[in-house]
Amino acid sequence: MVLCRSGWCVGLTILVFGCRGAEGPKQRSANRAGCLLTGLTYIPRCVTFSPNEEVVVAGTGHSGSRGSVGEILVWEVATGRLMDRLTARSEVKDVAFTPQGRELVAVVGGQIDVWNTQSWEVIRSIGTIGALGIGRYCSVTPLPDGTRLVAGGSYGEVDVVRLSDGKVSRPIEGRWANFLSGNLASIKCIARAGHVVAYGGLGRVCVRDLESGLMRKWTIPKREGETDPLEIEVFGLSPSGDILADIRDLDTVEIRDTSSGMLLKTFVPGGLICAAMSPNGRLVATGDRSVCLWDIAAGEIVWREETQGDYAVRCVAFSGSCDMLIWGESSLRDRRHRVQVRRLSASMLRDSGTPTGSKGARGPGQKPRATIGGRG
Repeated sequence: MVLCRSGWCVGLTILVFGCRGAEGPKQRSANRAGCLLTGLTYIPRCVTFSPNEEVVVAGTGHSGSRGSVGEILVWEVATGRLMDRLTARSEVKDVAFTPQGRELVAVVGGQIDVWNTQSWEVIRSIGTIGALGIGRYCSVTPLPDGTRLVAGGSYGEVDVVRLSDGKVSRPIEGRWANFLSGNLASIKCIARAGHVVAYGGLGRVCVRDLESGLMRKWTIPKREGETDPLEIEVFGLSPSGDILADIRDLDTVEIRDTSSGMLLKTFVPGGLICAAMSPNGRLVATGDRSVCLWDIAAGEIVWREETQGDYAVRCVAFSGSCDMLIWGESSLRDRRHRVQVRRLSASMLRDSGTPTGSKGARGPGQKPRATIGGRG
C-alpha cells in the first residue's frame, strides 16, 4: 500500500449488475441499483466472498432468553440464487473460506465448525480455546497454507490451530497473561496479511509475524474525558503489513503505522457498527445507518449509500479482487434482514491499480452452478 497516494478514487461510482434475490417482481424493479439477496431468517452477523468470488456467504443468528439460533446462507453472485441454507447449532459470529475454497470455517456458539464446500456438511468441530479448555472462540482467519487457522477467544486468547485435528499448534496470547495485565477483552476480529496478524484488546494493539516470531505491542492512550476501558478492534492490514485499521470504542476508525503504532488517520463516521479494509489496503468501508467508502490516502468519504427505513448495517466485507462490496443489514422493527452486493466501478479500480474483473466470473460453456475454488 502507498499511503501518500491521493486522488486515485475521484469520480468513484457504483455499477449496476444483474443479480437478483428471491424477492418478487415489484421488489426486483425497486432494487435495480444493486444486488439484493434475501431469504434470511435471523440478523446477518458476518459476510464473506468465496476465493473465486462466485459465491457469497452470510452467517446469521439471534440470541435471546430461549437460547441462540443461527444459519449459514450461500448465494450465487451472478444470479442471486440462494444455493444452500445451513442450520447452525447457535449464532454464527464469523465466517471465512480457506484459501483454496475447499472449506468454510465458522465460529458457531463459541466453537469453530469446518464445512466442506462441496457437500456443505460439517466435517470437523473445534471445541474450546486455551489450556484449561473453557474459553470460547470469537473470531477466526485461515492462514495462507490452508492447513492452519488463527483464532481469537473470549478472554483475549489467540492461538494458531491446525485445521486437520483442531489442536493448537502455537499459542500466541494466553489467558493468564491477559488476566495479570487486566486485558480480558474478547478478540472479535483478527486481521491478516500473509503470515502477519494483528488484533486489539483493552487499550492495546498487537502485531505478530508468525514466521519470524517478531511481535510489536502498543498501549493506546485514552483521549481527554475517556474513563471507561478503551476497547480496540483491529479489522484490517495492508498487503505489506505496514498499515493497520482499527475501531476505537465503536465510534472511530483509526489508521496506524505497524512499525511504530503511530496514528496516521482518524475517520469518524458519526455512527459505527462494523468496518472492513479492502485487500489492497486503500479503502475502508464503514456501516451503520449508511455504508460509506473512505479513501485512506485522502482521508475522506468517496461514496455513501443510505439504508432504507430503519435498516442498519450489521456487517461488511470486500471481495478479494476489491471490485465488489457486500454488507448485511437488518430492520429490527419489522424483523426483516437482507444482504446487499455492489460492484465497484472499473474506472476506480484502474486508478487504484487493482486488477479489474474477477477470475471467478462465469464464461460461456461453464456450469450454471457456482463453484468455490481458489483464485488460480
